[in-house]
Amino acid sequence: MKLTAEDMKKIAEYRKTLGKYPKPSVTADIIAVRPAYSELEESQWRENPEFALEVLFIRRGQWPFEGSWALPGGFIRPTESVDEGARRELREETALESEHLIPVGVFSKPDRDMRAWIISNAFVSVHRRGQGCHVKGGDDAASAKWLTLKLPTVGDGRFHLPFYDGAKQAFCLSGTYREEDLGGGTVLSVEKNPLAFDHAEIIAQAFLRMLSFDTKKLVFFFLPEKFTLSNYIDVYQYLTRYSVSPANIPSFRRAYEAIRGTWSVRALRRQIDSQYYQRVGWAKDPHKLAALAQGRAEKFGAEDFIKQNTVLEFLGLKPQGDWDESDLERGILDNLKNFIREMGAGFCFEDQQQTILIDDLYERIDLVFYHRILKCHVLIELKPKKLNYKDIAQLSLYMSYYRRNKMTEGDNPPIGILMCTGVGKETVEYLAPFIDQQLFLSEYQLQLPAKEKFAEFLRKENEGHHQRSVRSARSAR
Repeated sequence: MKLTAEDMKKIAEYRKTLGKYPKPSVTADIIAVRPAYSELEESQWRENPEFALEVLFIRRGQWPFEGSWALPGGFIRPTESVDEGARRELREETALESEHLIPVGVFSKPDRDMRAWIISNAFVSVHRRGQGCHVKGGDDAASAKWLTLKLPTVGDGRFHLPFYDGAKQAFCLSGTYREEDLGGGTVLSVEKNPLAFDHAEIIAQAFLRMLSFDTKKLVFFFLPEKFTLSNYIDVYQYLTRYSVSPANIPSFRRAYEAIRGTWSVRALRRQIDSQYYQRVGWAKDPHKLAALAQGRAEKFGAEDFIKQNTVLEFLGLKPQGDWDESDLERGILDNLKNFIREMGAGFCFEDQQQTILIDDLYERIDLVFYHRILKCHVLIELKPKKLNYKDIAQLSLYMSYYRRNKMTEGDNPPIGILMCTGVGKETVEYLAPFIDQQLFLSEYQLQLPAKEKFAEFLRKENEGHHQRSVRSARSAR
């Protein structure tokens, strides 16, 4: 911006008035974090059973709080922005360069610094594994060191953040916070501050702030180029405070290549809650699933995508409640993203209550999708009851209509999915000779399965998988 002579005159007049008002100093404090065990060899790190984060601290080399642990930081110069000053202070005090600065908040209590009225801007600086291996004290920092944050707990309005220097606990930050205010303002109270200034409050606020980060990206940011599934789960559990049951791990292994980088943490939590991995684990070919995730060409059939069981708990309908087919359809449309996520890869929504004319009578198809991988339409009929033979005849009629009137060049024959609350074994046996091979029956649940039922399901599926593997091995001889 080019200043005129008039601007310069006004600026000079304004600066004469500045002495009338008290002026605070501005500082920046940096919470630098990285994965623990960064100085181990990759093979050693991958075998370590417990993930943790390390936070970079300095020992103050001068008054006030000389000899105390503190965060790196310092005063902002008039010629730099706050984030530029933060990067400079981190570099001067620890020899660490920052690539990713994430604002935590402004800390401005009048008595936070005994020296003067000083306002601090706090940042989280996120570092990858292996960065910061040669930190050293500089400027007013006598030394710099990474301390390990082991087994932090946050919940029910309380937090507990223990920091370790090697095997010995250096200090622990404990206190309370207001759940409804997470992520903004002064939301917490530290019971005892073992650090310089108000740095205990800044660190606690930063850790709560990290809980709102994009965990999908953050998990992989903290992992090396090569890592084990256990490493992934350890980092996920640490950052989300959400436990992955050991029962989930076998099928999680099968599905994880397909979900890498595609689901948010909310979606991932929902898939774990609904036992997604177990429900698709045995039914899907893991090699095909990995090929699908990596975009490689593979020959897929409808059976590779259509589930026999789905969980629609996100609809909010009660199993014994007073609801009908229209409520079911409306709930799906209101939660279309969750429904498509539950159905699996490739489903693209096209229409609802699509009207077709057969023998001068109008028929309506509940939901119409197009499957971009199978290159065909998918017709879904929703039934708020157990399977009835008339339902199969109805859906077969719609599929035949689509074959004759809707298929275009490049399309494969349509698929039909009849979704109902239950499928009778004898009904299916008697109808089997008449059911189109492209028509699938899918039983849905409106609530998550009980642990006992799920354990029994796993046992049966495990036995079935073992029997299929034995038959496959015998046939290959």
